[in-house]
Amino acid sequence: MKKLFNYTPFLLLLFSIIIVGCRTTNDETTTTNENNLFSTNSSGLSIGEIHNELLTYTYDQYAFSEDFNSVDEALIDLANFQSDYLGNFTNQTIDMNYAQSNMLDVRNYYIQDNTKDIFLNGMEINGEHYTLEEMTGYLYENGAISQIDKNIVNEIVNALHQNWNGTLSYEELYNELLNHRENWIASQGNTTNKGGDYSFIVLDIGINSLEWWGANSGASTLQKAIPVWLATDIVGAIGGAGFAAVSQHVFNNGKINWKIVAAAGLTTAVTASTGVFGKVGKWLSSL
Repeated sequence: MKKLFNYTPFLLLLFSIIIVGCRTTNDETTTTNENNLFSTNSSGLSIGEIHNELLTYTYDQYAFSEDFNSVDEALIDLANFQSDYLGNFTNQTIDMNYAQSNMLDVRNYYIQDNTKDIFLNGMEINGEHYTLEEMTGYLYENGAISQIDKNIVNEIVNALHQNWNGTLSYEELYNELLNHRENWIASQGNTTNKGGDYSFIVLDIGINSLEWWGANSGASTLQKAIPVWLATDIVGAIGGAGFAAVSQHVFNNGKINWKIVAAAGLTTAVTASTGVFGKVGKWLSSL
């Protein structure tokens, strides 16, 4: 068995965010309201629903060939497969062109250990190290998101730690996300709210993902945390969105294109989720 490659976990995202800086043309920091986040875009699917469509299509249709010369060559093929399928979706809150190109840049997160590294060790941006909570804190302190957004995301991170430790079941985690979504919806009546997309990206992907795993795990109810961590996609959503938002703020004179933030959250969550597939682990270990 060939040893799985393990890039410095954030080099690909760092490269990807350079592209973000080049593509960002306008300061799209306006908070998106509830209506166009909840499935009233042209495709009729929210960001979390698109995430689930990608999981289903990949699980059912991707041919896990062993005819590759390296693990990275295999991951490139898988990323291109998912990128092509993303071209079937439109969503006015997501830069889908960026999402398609970013699948290749975040392919390292098909390997679960790399997504877990985001959760346990954080990420580096412009020479500074940030935990997930610190990325959220940076965005709040610089006026990019509201206190409600900061509280929601940090409470989700805390719940992820409990789930990781086995003290919070997937069902309990799911219920927490539902409660946070209700609070998020209520917060949209506040016209001074900023960056509502940030916490919504995490909530919608997390809720839909746990529903997908509940329907496709062979169990009627979600169980306590197990060695294959189903919550890695939530980590991917926070890490991808947070990294994109903070990096844009640092390198783009404080401007944040939230459509790119959504695209980064979606693609990093999708790669993290796909890496949970048992057939993916078996496939990669055979190369």
